[in-house]
Order: sequence, then structure tokens, then C-alpha cells
Amino acid sequence: MSDMRFDEARGRGPETATAEPAPADAAAPNWSGIACSRAFRDLLAAKKRFILPVFLFFLFYYFTLPILAGRAPRLLTTRIGWGVSLGLLLEMSQFVMGWLIAWRYVKAAARFDRLAKNVLDQARDSRLTSARKGAASHV
Repeated sequence: MSDMRFDEARGRGPETATAEPAPADAAAPNWSGIACSRAFRDLLAAKKRFILPVFLFFLFYYFTLPILAGRAPRLLTTRIGWGVSLGLLLEMSQFVMGWLIAWRYVKAAARFDRLAKNVLDQARDSRLTSARKGAASHV
């Protein structure tokens, strides 16, 4: 059924869509085995090492402006040159910081994708190995 919807989305109508059976080695993944694997735990640890510090930094940086606006408004009105106040500089720097964090996440996500591919490859290899063992035991 999902193959038929995919074919229709590509421009083929239901009359030309074919639903082919899944290959024999495409058994359901062992999700608990994947979750317990070293590669998956490494992936989660790498994501945590990146996301947690960046998130905490972002929260600190983002809430600095409203806290200073409430607690030290005179500090934010301090002119630093060219008619620009410290508050305006801090406000505009948040846009730059948002883009820098996004750029850094894109770089980190490429590494996360490689680690996720490793997890999937190991899961696929272990399924193939266990399928071969199962087929050999029936002989």
C-alpha cells in the first residue's frame, strides 16, 4: 500500500503502481538490540555532548537581554559609538549568534548522520548474520 502511494506521488496512477513484497532479509529490526548497542549509545552520547552545552549557552545568552533590561536598563542605554547602545548591540548579536549556532549544528549533524549510519549498518549486519544462522540451522 505504501509503495502504491509512493508511485502515485511520483506521478504514476494507481493503474500502473505495483506493490512489490518486501525482500526476505528485510525483517523487522530488533529495536531493543539496537538501543543496547554500543554504537547507538555512542550516538546518543555525542548528541548529548553537543546539544546540552549549546542549549545552556543559548538560554543564558538569550535571557541576558531581558534580564538586563529589567535589572540594569541604564547599562543597556550606554552608548558605545556611532549612536549604537550596548542594548542594541546585544540585541543584534542574538541574530548572529542564532546563525552561528545553526551553522555549528549543521556541522555536528553531519557527524551524527555518520554515527546513525553506523548504527543502522551494524543492525542490518546483525540481522543478516542471525538470518544466515537461522537458515543454516534448518538445513
